[in-house]
Amino acid sequence: MIAIDNFLASLFEKQRAFLVFFLTFFLSSIYSQPGKDGAFTVTTSNTVLNRYTRVTADVLAGTNTITVTNINELNRDGIGYLPAGFVTNSGSFSSNALATGDLIILYQAQGATINAANSINYGAITSYNGAGNYELAYVESVSGNTITLSCTTKLSYFASRYVQVIRVPQFTTLTVNNGASVVAIPWGSPNFGGADASALQRRRGGFNAFLANNVVNNGSIHANNAGFRGGTIDNNTSAADATFQQNFFSNLDTSGAEKGESIAGYRTDYDALGGRYGRGAPANGGGGGNGHNAGGGGGANGGNPANWFRGAGVMNSFGTCGTPGAWALDPDYMANSNALTNSSGGGRGGYTYGSSNQNACTLGPSYPANAISPGVPASNVVNTAWGGDNRDASGGLGGRPVTSSNFQNQIFFGGGAGAGDGNNNANSDGGDGGGIVFIVVSNTISGTGTIQANGETGPNTIGGHNDAPGGGGGGGTVLIQATTINNTQTINANGGRGGNQLITSNENEGPGGGGGGGVVSINATTDTSIKTVNGGLNGTSTSTAVTEFPANGATSGNSGSISNIVVNLNYPVCQTDLQIIKSVDVAGANIGDSVTFTITVTNNGPNNATGVAVVDNIPTGYTVVNVIPSGSTTWLAPNWTIGTLANAASATLTIVATVNATGNYVNTASVSSDLNDTNTLNNTSSASVSVIDAVNDDYSATPVAVGG
Repeated sequence: MIAIDNFLASLFEKQRAFLVFFLTFFLSSIYSQPGKDGAFTVTTSNTVLNRYTRVTADVLAGTNTITVTNINELNRDGIGYLPAGFVTNSGSFSSNALATGDLIILYQAQGATINAANSINYGAITSYNGAGNYELAYVESVSGNTITLSCTTKLSYFASRYVQVIRVPQFTTLTVNNGASVVAIPWGSPNFGGADASALQRRRGGFNAFLANNVVNNGSIHANNAGFRGGTIDNNTSAADATFQQNFFSNLDTSGAEKGESIAGYRTDYDALGGRYGRGAPANGGGGGNGHNAGGGGGANGGNPANWFRGAGVMNSFGTCGTPGAWALDPDYMANSNALTNSSGGGRGGYTYGSSNQNACTLGPSYPANAISPGVPASNVVNTAWGGDNRDASGGLGGRPVTSSNFQNQIFFGGGAGAGDGNNNANSDGGDGGGIVFIVVSNTISGTGTIQANGETGPNTIGGHNDAPGGGGGGGTVLIQATTINNTQTINANGGRGGNQLITSNENEGPGGGGGGGVVSINATTDTSIKTVNGGLNGTSTSTAVTEFPANGATSGNSGSISNIVVNLNYPVCQTDLQIIKSVDVAGANIGDSVTFTITVTNNGPNNATGVAVVDNIPTGYTVVNVIPSGSTTWLAPNWTIGTLANAASATLTIVATVNATGNYVNTASVSSDLNDTNTLNNTSSASVSVIDAVNDDYSATPVAVGG
């Protein structure tokens, strides 16, 4: 009989342990539902999975509510900001409206402060101010335009720095068929609204993000040309004469062309710093070409900021002049100790207007006094034989690389390129930077497709081609977490090529600088994918005056950054580790004796836990005499409600009971919360008393702490 009792008691405990585990898992999954959107197959090109809306009020660290402009902009169906040629599919989300268990990303694109001196140092980053910050969060509820999260935010986000909420699908399996593509709506798309490109309504998009258990990609998943916007052309410039346009920023469009967008802002943001025009490179944006008709500088993202040198890019296009050839006559070559520049970031735009056919291998550009260093040269170098504007070295500077303090919470769009300067309606905008691709996959990414966040090629000149083109956009960011990424996947975050001048006369203007390469960061157990973060090549001129040196002063962008990271990209998603320990004050007791059980729940972090609750069904072997919960926690058998438990905090419950003559003497308690628990093994704990003369006398005389 004792053996049967032992068997039944053991079976009962196993069943109860399973029930406790199931309830704990269920409760922790209410607000986090990986795979909730099921399996989805993409069969058409330009399919948009994400939804975007703006944040209207600051979201401070530690809050769990977000107010957005229009909650309906996150709906699956009927979105009004879809660009022409883009499509959506009702299979992308399981529910139309944002609902409990849905996943969102908070992303702050801009807000960095920069050096505003009118010098080569213009645009150096002085503080990121949260630019690039992001985090994932699960939705607990939605009321009007207010989203309540299932846990508090880790970081602060400031609405004035252009913060958006992105709805993110959670698939079991995502399949992208051959010829199909998953894309991001570009950042700043006119379809978002607003009369001006700087309008608040447009400061969203650019993000292509999803979670899945498995991905079969035989098509394309990309955010190409979806990042920061290139500078926009105007048709005003300075007179073509011996006067040098030396401004690195200006509020006059006659000084130069418009700068590319960056983490420091865009048009109106630059205006507040003195002007949107001129060759200075604002953070990772490229500088506009100065007057008269210089090429735009390339945008940037990846690379080492310490290796940025005067925004001079990479001098690697020699024509027929040999090495270093015509570059030896360039002031940046001389400033680099008479060596070819290999500056990180974007490439520099080419020279201003020349009108005659000279030998570019032996006759260099014009440049002002002090252009190389203070006192060097002592006076202006003016090569009037070129005619026109004397072919000044005044191209837009290449953008600066930006660095993430932690890929787990900071990533960037590729910088927009500077526009080409012009006055004949023949110049071109700067290329847009690459956007962001963010993928978290539990298992494998397979198939023969591509994953890309490339910068845009700088547009070529148009019409009579007697103006300058813009630079190439900086490569964006691809961030992937998976167990396995097969060698049949190709991952790119390349910079765009600089724009070409397509003129066929002796008139010559500077081509666009190439965009700097972007960032590819992978967290995978096995990754054999093919990856590139190439800098974009400089543009060229087809002018008959510079056939020996088609680069005409434009340089290429440098390569970006590839890294293997160890951070868990979805770790910040409302996770914590709750631990419960149950103990009893005595190992053995007589029938009728009083025993005291103590339950201690500790939040091991990293987040504050909400909805913390303990279930403790007092077994039949005891009669409860008194229960004492700590602090403001409450007890209503069998539930101990703790509510919010801060990171590293603890709560206790004391239960005083008398020992009955018969019954079960193993007392088990379990803890759960609204958050994902990173370690469920310590969510259950048991303690027991060895009872003298009890009918069930086969329980351990030693307190047991299961998983504690």
